[in-house]
Amino acid sequence: MRRDWTRLRFALYVLLLALIPVGIAYWAFARVAAGNEVERADAQMSASLSAAVTEFNTFLSAADKRGLEVAARPAVQQALADRDADRLVRLARRTPNVRLAAGSLVVGEAPRLAATRTVYVSFDGRRVGRVSVAVPLDQALLGQLSRDVGLGRGDALALTAGERSAVATDGVAPDRDLASNRPTDVRVGRDTYRALAAPLPDSDGAKLVVLRSRAAIADDAGDLRERIGLSALAMLGAVALAAYAGAPFVSRGVSALQQRAVATRVLSNVGDGVVLVDRDGVVQFWNRAAQVITGLRVDAVRGRKIEDAIPPWRDVAERIPVSAPGADGERPRAETIPLDLGGRERWLSFSGVDFEDGRVYTFRDVTEERRLEEARSDFVATVSHELRTPLAAIYGAALTLRRSDVELDSSGREQLLSTIADQSDRLARIVEEILLTSRLAAGELRVARGRFDADQVVRETVDAASVRLPAGVRLEVMEPRSLPPVAGDGERARQVLANLIDNALKYSPDGGRITVRVEAHEGYARFSVEDEGIGVPPAERERIFEKFYRLDPNLTRGAGGTGLGLYIARELVRRMNGRIWVTSQPGAGSTFSFELPFADRETEDGS
Repeated sequence: MRRDWTRLRFALYVLLLALIPVGIAYWAFARVAAGNEVERADAQMSASLSAAVTEFNTFLSAADKRGLEVAARPAVQQALADRDADRLVRLARRTPNVRLAAGSLVVGEAPRLAATRTVYVSFDGRRVGRVSVAVPLDQALLGQLSRDVGLGRGDALALTAGERSAVATDGVAPDRDLASNRPTDVRVGRDTYRALAAPLPDSDGAKLVVLRSRAAIADDAGDLRERIGLSALAMLGAVALAAYAGAPFVSRGVSALQQRAVATRVLSNVGDGVVLVDRDGVVQFWNRAAQVITGLRVDAVRGRKIEDAIPPWRDVAERIPVSAPGADGERPRAETIPLDLGGRERWLSFSGVDFEDGRVYTFRDVTEERRLEEARSDFVATVSHELRTPLAAIYGAALTLRRSDVELDSSGREQLLSTIADQSDRLARIVEEILLTSRLAAGELRVARGRFDADQVVRETVDAASVRLPAGVRLEVMEPRSLPPVAGDGERARQVLANLIDNALKYSPDGGRITVRVEAHEGYARFSVEDEGIGVPPAERERIFEKFYRLDPNLTRGAGGTGLGLYIARELVRRMNGRIWVTSQPGAGSTFSFELPFADRETEDGS
């Protein structure tokens, strides 16, 4: 009898000892359940929003493709070139959500709230108009995104555009504009929702919003508390008998589960792509960053062999450095490898780690960093080459002037001083180009909005260029008729014209005639510089306006330069609401032209 009482008393002691930590644990879990449920809801909403924005980009890609198809139609090109309003109206009616524009003539219906992609149309070597394709931001789009993404329970999608309008599924629309990438609480009628927003590209400030009811989040937290309470009551009897013996094992098990949950959440939200493949090479884990970087959805990759899901993988797998299981030393550096993903070349920095169940790969997108590094290398190489020549000439002339064993007459001394002055001026122009390019790239350059005399700009620019013409080159001006004032910055227009004349001089190594003219053309002042130089191949006519690009990079025809003159010209013309282009016949010369609107035209357009 005494032995049974001892056992009973021991059981009561164990029950009390078990009841204290179980009660504390229940209180703690119940207290944080709501907070954990909010964090889980935020993570799920973030995943849904990221997937929805990615899916929206496919709609924009389809709009680009549709715009290119419409722009390629001969009928559209001819109608835009002729500015035939009736034909444009008929063409626009056949293509919903497409607007056709030629100058100030615009036809076609466009949704009030939409994301727009524009394709410019060229005909006979000149730009004649543009095709704008709209992706309506409406209920149909939200419905499609909801079906494609697969929203969580109680979630809804909405579109906001500042104070203008809001579109939502199930009538759930926020009552105010939301900050991007930050979960917040909003009111919808009498209810409170948790909301997360992200801006949509090419949509004039529109944002996509994922919302989840606060009541649903609270219900989930309540269900969790109820499950915790029932589990605690059901297990108290067993815990009373096994508390001391099983406590260490339980503690380690709970810790492992928590660490696994934290690891899963961290890997799902980390900025680097993470891929887990088993020993057979089958993808078992594909996080959100991997989907965003590669454009491959998780359902298209997981469960498949990695070389089947990513065809270029066979060519790059051997180049990826992989650490051995349990390696404690310095791990090999990540390898940057180009990968062709659906026609897009992306540079990804890869590394891998083996473990007992397979291999984990991590990667990040370094495409922009690589392009920046290439631009820096081009910049250093170009500037080093361009600075070396004038510096060598200045240095040589200065040393000659300093030598006491060389007798120079006044003519020789004047020639050396002229060399120093000319090369110093060249250095100054190079530095000015570099500084101006930096200001253009940083958006710090402001172009004056005024009026100027096109004829005066042409005459002054040609007079300044005439004093430094090389032998065998003739610079002529075609006298214009009386032109109205041009809208823009006269000094910047003079700089653009001077750059085009310098370019013509540079690429006319055999001499010839350079003709400068300005004339009226459909409400614009068209400035042209025509030369008889080496010409521009058709494949290079767009690239020559890029930064640091030179038609003759190896200087086989003696054409030097930083490759910034045409880039600066293009950027200045754009900032004055104009356009610039080139027509050329290789070996027979080129004509560089740019147009700026007349002042009265800008007034009529309301700009």
